[in-house]
Amino acid sequence: MQSLQRLETLFGKWNSVPLDRLTTETFETWKIKPFSEGRMPSTITRDLATISGVLSRAVKLEKLTANVIRKVDVPPNRAKLDTYRLILRLQTP
Repeated sequence: MQSLQRLETLFGKWNSVPLDRLTTETFETWKIKPFSEGRMPSTITRDLATISGVLSRAVKLEKLTANVIRKVDVPPNRAKLDTYRLILRLQTP
C-alpha cells in the first residue's frame, strides 16, 4: 500500500497520460524539481525505482515496448551533488 500512495503522491498528475506518452525526457525534467527542493539523490533514485516497477510491469504485459526509466540518468552520489545541482541550474531556463 505504501508504494501505491507514493506513486499517487509523486506521479499522480500523470494518471490521465497514456503510458506510451511518458518519455525519458519526462522523468529527466521531473527530477529537477526534487533536486531544487533539496531532496537527496537516494530519495529521487527510490522515487524513480517506484515508477520503474510500474513501467516494467507494463512492458511485461505488452502495453509498452520499453521502460523509459532505464534511460534516465541516475542522480549522483552525495559527493557529486553540488556539481550536479550547478549543472541543473545552468540547464533550467
